[in-house]
Order: sequence, then C-alpha cells, then structure tokens
Amino acid sequence: MSFMETHTYERLDLEAIRRENPLPDVVAGAGVALKRAGREWKACCPFHQERTPSFTIFDGGRRFKCFGCGVSGDVLDFVQELHGVGLRDAAEMLGAETMPRVRLPDLPAAPDRSKTSAEALAIWRAAIPINGTLAETYLRSRAITCELPPSLRYVELPYGRTGRVYPCLVACISSSEGPLQGIQRTFLAADGLGKAEVPKAKLSLGSVSGGAIRLGPMSEDVVLCAGVEDGLSLLQELGRSVWAVPGDSNLSSVCFPTPVRSVAIGGDNDRSGRDNAERAARAYDERGLDARAFFPPSEKDFNDQLQKEAAQ
Repeated sequence: MSFMETHTYERLDLEAIRRENPLPDVVAGAGVALKRAGREWKACCPFHQERTPSFTIFDGGRRFKCFGCGVSGDVLDFVQELHGVGLRDAAEMLGAETMPRVRLPDLPAAPDRSKTSAEALAIWRAAIPINGTLAETYLRSRAITCELPPSLRYVELPYGRTGRVYPCLVACISSSEGPLQGIQRTFLAADGLGKAEVPKAKLSLGSVSGGAIRLGPMSEDVVLCAGVEDGLSLLQELGRSVWAVPGDSNLSSVCFPTPVRSVAIGGDNDRSGRDNAERAARAYDERGLDARAFFPPSEKDFNDQLQKEAAQ
C-alpha cells in the first residue's frame, strides 16, 4: 500500500481563457475607470496611487503596462496581480466566469507598422558611422564639438519614394528595452552646412511613441529634450547622459527603463516649449520619477544658446 497521494489536475487551455476574457472588460469589471485614447485604453493604475493616468491597455486590448509602477502583462497577469493569486488560480477564476466584467467597445485595429519598421531597420543597417561624413559637418557647423555617439549615423536617401537624393543624418530611436524601434532622418544640404530645402527636413520612420534617441548611456539620472541638436548641445555643456525625442509632442511619452530614477526635461524657451516640458515633468512625477523642467537662459533652444555663446 502506498502512502503517497496522487493528484490529477485538469489541463487548462490558457490561450482560450485569454481569448474568451477580453482584458479591457475584466479591468473595467474590477472598477477601473478606463478612458479610450485612440487605439488604447488609459486609467489611473489600480496597483499604486497616482493622480495622472499611467496604466495603459494596448496591443489591440491584449496587453497592459503601467508606466508608473512597471507592472505589465495580459489578462491572466492582471488577475494574478489584482488578487494576489498564482497563474492556475487566476485561470480558474476567469474560466469559471466568476469575475465581474464590463463589456467595452472594441478598439480600432492598430496600423501594421511591420513594413515601416523593417524599412527603418534596413536604412539603419545601410548607414555608416557618422565621423567624417556630411552629417558630422552639419553638427559641427552648429557649434557641437563633443564626441558623437553611435546612435547617430549617415546615409544618402531619396526624399520621398522617387525624389532627389540628399545626405541624411539618421538617429536610432530605441525602445525601453534598447533595440531599434524606429529612426529619425534629417535631410541635409549638399554641403552639409544646413538642412535641405524640402517641405519637412526631419522625418521619422517606424515606431516613435515611447522611444528615445539615446545620445548618452543608461543612467539613473537622464536629461531629456526634443531634437538631436539640442540633445548634443546639452550633452556637451552638462556632461550628463542625454536622451532626445523626435519632437516636443513626444516629451512626455518616453517609456524609461527601470534603472532611470530621475529626469530633467530641457524645453524650448517659448510658451509652447515651456508648456510641453512642464507637462512632461508632471507626467513623469506621477510615474514616480524625480522630474523637473529647465530652459535656456536667453535663446529659444539649447543649440541656439550654444551657438550664441560660441560666437562671443
């Protein structure tokens, strides 16, 4: 006679459970006030106290992430975190349909960025190191003398699908995990002493939201600004790690990795620039980062300030 008990557990179909329990419905059923924001749902995080929403449901309603406390996952992870249970208990709770839920409308399908992301990666791989190129000429002409980081490269590209070919500064937009998620192209004049005379000299390709151009290494303290030129100016003058985003509108959307503890946002010295930088500082403060905004003492942006001081 054996004194060992044998337990037989039913195998759970986790994929079916995920499919049959839409994450937004389960989150709303838990009393979280979701608000639709384009192709995402946003709310104040149910797992920590905050005043500005940093809890986001994305990927067609299949995944969530809180950019404040860092918790993330799918519907099973949400139930585990909410109720403090293991995976099997969470799956059984969902499978038994004992959890309240609120039926929410489906989010619009996200655009397929696979083609543009692949194109961005192909351009980045075709680009060459920046030193000795017209992209370096362009940056040096703007009083930037510091060592240029490997996140910047040079390539010649057509403007549009069949347009004229221009020299081009290419910047790598990295995801929170580090790999390239997109690029920013700055089309330059033939001699590199300025931007090309085209309708829009700076164009992004691939995924931009949440990413940053890492002009400096990973650090607990990061300086954030909009634009490569301002970023290099700050890197040169402050000697700190600087990350840049492609445009003021992205200042508050960077998904910082866990090691980052504080962020100083360098904004343009005009009303719009101040508003964007101060809004970003408030957003990161709500996510638990030590955040503040600062501005050039007299000129509109930090590169203008650098050029003015270099000319004196």
